[in-house]
Amino acid sequence: MVKIINGILGIPEGKIGDHVYRIINGELFASLRPKKYNASQSESAKANRGKFGISIQFAKYVNSIPELSQIWKFAKIKGTTSFNKLVKHNIKSINDGSLTTSNIITPNLSTSFAGMKNISFDGIAIKFNISLDNNAEVPEINSPLLIYAVIAFQNPKPRNKVPISITHISQEITFAKIESTNELQLNLNASQKNLLLKYKSCIIYLTAILDLPVPREAVYSSTYAQLFSLNNR
Repeated sequence: MVKIINGILGIPEGKIGDHVYRIINGELFASLRPKKYNASQSESAKANRGKFGISIQFAKYVNSIPELSQIWKFAKIKGTTSFNKLVKHNIKSINDGSLTTSNIITPNLSTSFAGMKNISFDGIAIKFNISLDNNAEVPEINSPLLIYAVIAFQNPKPRNKVPISITHISQEITFAKIESTNELQLNLNASQKNLLLKYKSCIIYLTAILDLPVPREAVYSSTYAQLFSLNNR
């Protein structure tokens, strides 16, 4: 980088030809801009770029859901923003350029007030059971549970060039319904059913959130994830 003493044609700033001009601490400097950037083509470098790209895509989607974004924002874990935390805590769980059942949509600091089990998926609806822990420290309010299912479709079929597509379903469920129903379900809409036909597998990530008026005090369950084959759809 070279310092410019006297600017003949005024004070340039930004890119001009092969040079980049910057003002640093009130003084003008010029540096040569490389004509071409050659990204490493090694297998490890390509794998790292793929892992980073998938983690960015997943984090962007989860962060676009307001309730999940707020949970990550106030979670006392490493990271500066909700998006940054999502990337940081998910990139390590991506394998061979794909999401896995170890990826999460809620931080691992959750309470055990609600557990999900017997998750099934028939291409039309996600069915599951919720068990409530009556001993968990949960605020005594009449708010419903918000159930979120984030669906990551992977392994595209021939002619589909999109490696991963992500969508989600959400639903409010009252505690009375949970206690009176053995099995709950979330139904896919028409566009989600069409998306399903383009992939060979999907991972469903489930969580339950207690709808509190103060986001900082949100109570939520762990992420429950399960892989499903779509080859017979």
